[in-house]
Amino acid sequence: SAWGKALAALGSFVLERGEGYSASISSPSSAWGNCTRVSPYLTFGHLSLRQLWHALGAKQVEVRSLPKGTAGGWPRSLSAAKARLKWRSHFTQKLEDAPEM
Repeated sequence: SAWGKALAALGSFVLERGEGYSASISSPSSAWGNCTRVSPYLTFGHLSLRQLWHALGAKQVEVRSLPKGTAGGWPRSLSAAKARLKWRSHFTQKLEDAPEM
């Protein structure tokens, strides 16, 4: 089901692929391996923004509890992913408020 695929994409991001998000997201050759892959599931309602936000937040709590120097790229990548979600919501609202744009 689409819901199962949405959860699988989210799970693989927060368990593995997300660590390289901030370093890879701007490169067309490496972005696919580290992007969230959840945009279509957000768009069509199979995954909510709240679910994604809470999953990223839970991973941030987990990463903060790791011994110093062992978090790798997670802290920066999780912050970057949450920042992109904020921008996504901001621009979605802008388009709804001013569809003539």
